[in-house]
Amino acid sequence: MLPSQEDVQSLAIRLKQRYGDLEDLPNELRNTVANVEYRILLLARNPAQSLGRELLKGGSGQRFVRDAAFYASIGPTLPELIDNVRNLRTAMDKGEVTPALYNYTVELLLDIMKHKIDKAHKKSALRRAVERRFVSQAQEEIPQLYEVCKRYAG
Repeated sequence: MLPSQEDVQSLAIRLKQRYGDLEDLPNELRNTVANVEYRILLLARNPAQSLGRELLKGGSGQRFVRDAAFYASIGPTLPELIDNVRNLRTAMDKGEVTPALYNYTVELLLDIMKHKIDKAHKKSALRRAVERRFVSQAQEEIPQLYEVCKRYAG
């Protein structure tokens, strides 16, 4: 579902307030952050509509409950996670950590937020790569959502 102009404006403000400029993050990660924040906005604004949409598609409501729990848990911690990625990037630029560690961290966050791999932090990169091929959650992301929000942010 594509966001309305009002939703894009609200999301652009929320992204700016919570993260500042996301241009220092890899494209895929910043778009995933925008998509996660958008889902949080939708759930917070009208949870009944989100549940109703699932039920109209023939769902049982279990996915709504699972998604609501996921976004409620990731939402408060996401700014701190992004700060940690930024700190790793700074340390990498100074030669204090390897690019492999930075890339691993970004990939792990994508597996958690975009692909919604259960207990991703407990799985090897290889195991997550295999699971990534079988999940459909990533297809729900709105492509280039961050770029659209950036235009509204001015």
